[in-house]
Amino acid sequence: MQANDKHNMKINLDIELLRTFVAFADTGSFKQASKLVFRSQPAVSMQMKRFEDLVGQPLFTKKGRELVLTEAGLSMVSHARQLLSMHDNIVDNLRGQAIKGKVRIGIPDDYAMLFLPNILKRFAALHPDVSLEIKSKGSSNLSQDLNEGKLDIAILAAHEPQPNDIILRKDPIVWVTAQGDTIHTRRPVDLALFLDDTPIDKNTLATLQKHKVSEENPLDCRIVLESKSWPAITIAALSGFAVSIMAQSVVVPGLRVLSEKDGFPDLGHIYIVIRSTPDTQSLATSYLAKELMDDFRNEVPVTAGAALFPLVNKPLK
Repeated sequence: MQANDKHNMKINLDIELLRTFVAFADTGSFKQASKLVFRSQPAVSMQMKRFEDLVGQPLFTKKGRELVLTEAGLSMVSHARQLLSMHDNIVDNLRGQAIKGKVRIGIPDDYAMLFLPNILKRFAALHPDVSLEIKSKGSSNLSQDLNEGKLDIAILAAHEPQPNDIILRKDPIVWVTAQGDTIHTRRPVDLALFLDDTPIDKNTLATLQKHKVSEENPLDCRIVLESKSWPAITIAALSGFAVSIMAQSVVVPGLRVLSEKDGFPDLGHIYIVIRSTPDTQSLATSYLAKELMDDFRNEVPVTAGAALFPLVNKPLK
């Protein structure tokens, strides 16, 4: 066989290898991945060596004591999830296991606006016989609805995840202002705060109080807007009305993140998690959870939220 012929040969990706690879991406270790795929840890390690040989480039690298994905590995995760989803749907259809039923999902409005459009479109195309009922509230209210059996699954912001939570991402809480604006340099600083008894709310107020009484680094500020609405907080920042505070993953184009170099203290982080109750599990719920995991664990591109604020970003004539 000539070299060119060998180079042009198509490779066949083994579904078992893809499934183990995604299990590593979801858990962060071969040990935890082995539990998901019901194999020993050495077997998982050998599988991933075979997978790297198959694709022809390193997918894993050492970062300190941890094994993490390379850039090629991160790119492969998204493709692997898509291939597995298609494969599993084909098998289910062949077996006559059409996914049907109703799923009641709760999600805060900031994440709903940025993530749900793509998720709902894809989920509806893959599972047309599943009906979705969506509630958009603050995380504390959604958690209560979940405990009362009013929801099957919820995306929540949490200070600390519960043991059975699926962690989607660790999301820094950030100060934001309009790009090119100088409102953050004024004193007192005008603030637009998301006040809804959420982890972001509680972290922010605690930090503001700490720095208000600090003689070394006081932060002179005043709250000029309080809202339970993420769009209102975002528009306040985009328009130059106030400095706003939000989770980093929902920062839209046109905003700039402020740091300690700008005189704004670290606000810590929250965890974005999927939470469900054992008595509301169904095949439809599991498939929706998988779609949510896929989107939230990928890096957010130019966000869908940018389209929500076209008038704010357009220069006045």
